[in-house]
Amino acid sequence: MNGNAVAADGSVWHCEHGRRCISRSAPDLRGEPEPIVTHYLGRRLNSPNDIAVAPDGAIWFTDPIFGIIMPSQGALADPELDHRSVYRFDPTLGSLDRIADFEQPNGVAVSPDGRSLYVSDTSLSLGEVPGFSAGAKHEVQRFHLGPDGKWSNGERFCRTDHGYPDGFAVDARGWVWVSAGDGVHIWSGARERLGYIPIDATVSNLCFGGCDGRRLFIAAGARLFAIDLKA
Repeated sequence: MNGNAVAADGSVWHCEHGRRCISRSAPDLRGEPEPIVTHYLGRRLNSPNDIAVAPDGAIWFTDPIFGIIMPSQGALADPELDHRSVYRFDPTLGSLDRIADFEQPNGVAVSPDGRSLYVSDTSLSLGEVPGFSAGAKHEVQRFHLGPDGKWSNGERFCRTDHGYPDGFAVDARGWVWVSAGDGVHIWSGARERLGYIPIDATVSNLCFGGCDGRRLFIAAGARLFAIDLKA
């Protein structure tokens, strides 16, 4: 498993590299996770990487190829899909929509109002895989939901100077907390650099938790950090 997200009913959604699917666990996490999304238009997913639950209950996830080209992350396999995309799954309707294509989509997050979608493209990291060449992407793109219900073409929101943006999180103010090779970088919704948390390891993912939602959890290498924010 890679990314995880908790829905309003307490159920936990997972991105699985091994079974190449989106699965769901009961709130108590007992029992085997149930595969929910396994294919797109009859073809098996690549290796779902990160996942987010939107305010409307929709499940967003990214589907790069990292899990099928890196044995340490999954199992070697040829992709059945000729694209690497971000998807929106509606659990109520059971519908799966392909929203946008990337070189290698990685992290995903949705703004508190549900009208902005953030997706990172980390094709640069392919240079770490034997037999593959590094891509040029190490950035977060942002999409906007229009009045017609359609998502805009993505625009570059930010780019990391060290490493690449893996997972990230959006807080209640719309600030975007982005992972990087040197720590966590914070941006406002207006794309202003607000701050930086230096960490002596590559940050892979982060999320907010705690009883008031102001505790920031940071996964960095073999360590998990927690920082209680003042606001």
